[in-house]
Amino acid sequence: RRHSEMSVSCGSAVLGEAVREPRSDAQTFEELFAHIVPMVQKYHTDTESGTTSVVHYKSPAALRAEFDLSVREAGCTVPDLVAALADVLRLSVRTTHPLFMSKLYHGSDPVGQAAELVTSVLNTNCHTYECAPLFTLMETEVLAAMARLLDMSNTAATFVPGGSYGNLMGLLLARDQRYPHVREDGWHPGDAPAIFVSDQGHYSVAKNLGLLGCGRRAAVAVPTGADGVMRGAELESAIRAQIAAGRQPMAVVATSGTTVLGAFDRLDEISTVCKAFGVWLHVDAAWGGSVAFSSTHRGLLSGIVQSDSVLWNLHKASGVPLQCSAFIVNEHPGALESSTSLKADYLFHESEDAALDIARRTLACGRRPDAFKAWLLWRWLGTSGFGAHIDRAISIANGMAAAVRARGPELQLVCEPVFCNVCFWYVPPAWRGTDPREHPAEIDAATKAVVAALNKRGEAMIDYAPLPDKGLPTFVRAITAHRRLTMADIDAVLQAIISVGDEIYST
Repeated sequence: RRHSEMSVSCGSAVLGEAVREPRSDAQTFEELFAHIVPMVQKYHTDTESGTTSVVHYKSPAALRAEFDLSVREAGCTVPDLVAALADVLRLSVRTTHPLFMSKLYHGSDPVGQAAELVTSVLNTNCHTYECAPLFTLMETEVLAAMARLLDMSNTAATFVPGGSYGNLMGLLLARDQRYPHVREDGWHPGDAPAIFVSDQGHYSVAKNLGLLGCGRRAAVAVPTGADGVMRGAELESAIRAQIAAGRQPMAVVATSGTTVLGAFDRLDEISTVCKAFGVWLHVDAAWGGSVAFSSTHRGLLSGIVQSDSVLWNLHKASGVPLQCSAFIVNEHPGALESSTSLKADYLFHESEDAALDIARRTLACGRRPDAFKAWLLWRWLGTSGFGAHIDRAISIANGMAAAVRARGPELQLVCEPVFCNVCFWYVPPAWRGTDPREHPAEIDAATKAVVAALNKRGEAMIDYAPLPDKGLPTFVRAITAHRRLTMADIDAVLQAIISVGDEIYST
């Protein structure tokens, strides 16, 4: 008899008279996708037509009232699912819109979206070769290709779930290199680690130091210039000062593409200092790593080949679907496995393929095959296609900076862009013709009000950032990495910023 007709029992307790026959996956897929494919096609068409907003902003209360978030005892029908999916598309931020200029990512390429679909259909765990043979080989190939773009040849690498996690990995290896006893026995009383990161570095560094037991106060902020760049001389001074105070340099975290200004630390100078003091150099290239695809702008990463580890997010400037983060260890054979591997006979079996088990060199056991979407999109675009996208994004950033200058005194540029970050002030009518730094409180308030109003209107999404330690009141930060962003879009968003601001200050 078929299993569905059998009585299921445990001892004398009958668990059920019959197990219901599951619905056909093929049937459900066919019914759903008969609706979903046209729905997503229309979503993309509407976005490209310019007739839609980036977001239809609603307050949390209004959103809860409009969308039924409840989970229920009984299931629902396919039409119910289709209606819910349509509402999710309608009520979510449209990152595919070219005027989504708020964050360090943007709408993904449809080829990457197709990879995500296949990944979900296969639903496998990329921890052992046995469970994910093809995805394992893809991950190995993509990571090797990324290392070659960085001129690295003797590497160990893995995909990790996000940039903060990748920075954690870099700090973990640095800790184990400097304090090998900590991994097994914990900290000794005389351990006093110091970790150096620029004052523009990512906040995950301090968070990860707390997680690793170093303590958040072990982070030493290295001062940068007005351009947000960390240089060798300031780093060396900071290291010497900490040594004099009795602390032991454990790691330096340099940044290639800072979050606010898009600055690239001077890796050539920094690597020289790190070698002189025997300090691990980790490069957070989450945002800026993709300039490696560009023969024109690759020089921004000069010196990265001298680093000990690198984090690089392909889901940021390169348009691979979230998330797709690579962690690469350079010239330290065995270090990655040493810091992350642990015997688990129930999972890792000795076989001819055992060396390919990726989870032997990660902290995670459950792993999505994130390399697949990178591989498929790389196959589609080629290295030259990724490079052309980076070149175009930087060109548009420079064009946007010029457009800001042309709109003075309503707008004022904070600094010249180096990458895809364009930073500027909206100046209210009462302070036009003056230096915004002379009115920090007023400019802070104006920037926040204009950004909030524009984002709630939904025609564009931008962001703001403060840098008070550099004497800069809060300013607008716009990101130009979207693959379909045009100078016409730039003109439209700049005019919208002026119009919204002037409307606020005319009342």
